[in-house]
Amino acid sequence: QASAAEPADLTAALAASPAAAATFATLSKVNRYAVIHRVSTAPNPTVRANRLAKLVAMLERGETPHPQ
Repeated sequence: QASAAEPADLTAALAASPAAAATFATLSKVNRYAVIHRVSTAPNPTVRANRLAKLVAMLERGETPHPQ
């Protein structure tokens, strides 16, 4: 968990959304891993893109996967 690498598509999506990037920067290690894991474990590119869009929207609203 501590060494989970941020996927390139997540990095690009966060760069395109300052609000999501700001929330992501404040996430605990558990929440950061949860976001990375949800993107990384998608079974195909369509699901991955859908998860990524939902996660970015969640972060833009200031929400987190788990309570901080």
